[in-house]
Amino acid sequence: IKQLDDLGIGPARKELFMVVGLPNVGKTRCLIHMGKMLALQRLKVVHISLEMAAKERVAPLYIQSFFGFAKSSRKIDPHMLFTVSDNGKLVSMESLQLSKIRTFEDADIKYEITERLDKIRQANIIIKEFPSGHLTMTMLHSYLDMLELYKGFIPDALLIDYPGIMKINPKYKTEELGSIVVELRGLA
Repeated sequence: IKQLDDLGIGPARKELFMVVGLPNVGKTRCLIHMGKMLALQRLKVVHISLEMAAKERVAPLYIQSFFGFAKSSRKIDPHMLFTVSDNGKLVSMESLQLSKIRTFEDADIKYEITERLDKIRQANIIIKEFPSGHLTMTMLHSYLDMLELYKGFIPDALLIDYPGIMKINPKYKTEELGSIVVELRGLA
C-alpha cells in the first residue's frame, strides 16, 4: 500500500505489527500478502491460522497470491484500470475484461501448481493450523522451538491469524488479550 510504504509503516524485525479491521474486510488476505512479500525477500515465514483450515483454505490463498490463479471462473470480475494524474488525483477509470485466467477448476492445474511450487521451494513459508481457542503462548513457544530443533527453521516473521482467538479465559478477556499482545511483542 503506497501510502503506508511512503510513511515507512509495515512489518519490521523485533516489532509487533497488527492488522485490525471489521469481519470480512481482508485481514487474512493482508497477512497472506505480507507473507508472500516477505518470502519473496527470502525471509522465513510462519503463518499460524486459528480460524481457517491450513491445507484447505490458507495454502490455496497463498497459491492464488503467488501465481494469480482464480478460485473459479464464475468469480472473475472485470478489472478496473485507473488513470492517475501527476499530483495523484483520479483522472479516469475503465473496466477491462481480462483474457483467460487460470483457475483451480482447470483440468491440468494440479500439474502447473506443482511445477511452479517446485521452482519456489525456497520461499520458506510454513503454514500451521491450531484450533480456535486452544493455542497458548506456551504452545506457540514450544512449536517454534520444535521448528528450530527438528527443521532448523527460525522464522524471520510470525503471522498469527488471529491472536484474539487464542486460548483466553472469557472472564478476563481484556486483560488476557492485552497480556498476549505484550508476550507476542516480547517474542518478536
